[in-house]
Amino acid sequence: MRIQTMILTVALLTAFSANAAEVTTAQGMDKIKSNMENSRKNKDEFSKSSQNANGNLAEIRKNKDAHNNQKKMINQELAKTNEAFKKLSQQEREIATLMESEKQKLNLEEKQMQMLQGQLEQLRKNQEARKAIIDDYQNQLNQAGSRKNEWKQREQNLKSQESQSNESIKSAGVEENNWMNKKAGIDKDLKNWTGEAASNQKIHDTFQGFAEGK
Repeated sequence: MRIQTMILTVALLTAFSANAAEVTTAQGMDKIKSNMENSRKNKDEFSKSSQNANGNLAEIRKNKDAHNNQKKMINQELAKTNEAFKKLSQQEREIATLMESEKQKLNLEEKQMQMLQGQLEQLRKNQEARKAIIDDYQNQLNQAGSRKNEWKQREQNLKSQESQSNESIKSAGVEENNWMNKKAGIDKDLKNWTGEAASNQKIHDTFQGFAEGK
């Protein structure tokens, strides 16, 4: 609206200037006065328009500065955002690396646990086998004690027989008694050695099974 008013005023001034040469002196003075008043009015109008333009420019520049400041702040915040994003991305990579390392350790420990469980199971089997061996040894000790008592009894019997043999050494039955004693000893030894051989065979079989289980 202000620009249209300014254009119209310039057109009127131009028209008045062109017609000035054609009027008479009296009319010319009136016309000059009229032109002068119009010029003042136009000057005042253009002065107001200039002030308005200066105000608009100041407001526009103010808004422009505000937008520039806002843009600057936005750019700063964008820079901070990008930096924070980079840091988080780096942190994610580091966490992923640590997590992968822990997964590998977990898998290794699971394998170690499986190995240890197998070893524990083998140790349990070993303990059972050793308990059986200890029981066999205890049986052998018990048998040895019984055999010692038998040998002690045999010694007493032999001493008794020896005494009897001394009494009947001149008799024909001395040699027969000797052979009977020998045979009794042989039979007793055979019995004892038969039992000991069976016990040792059992121990041998148990140890062999234990060795094969390792």
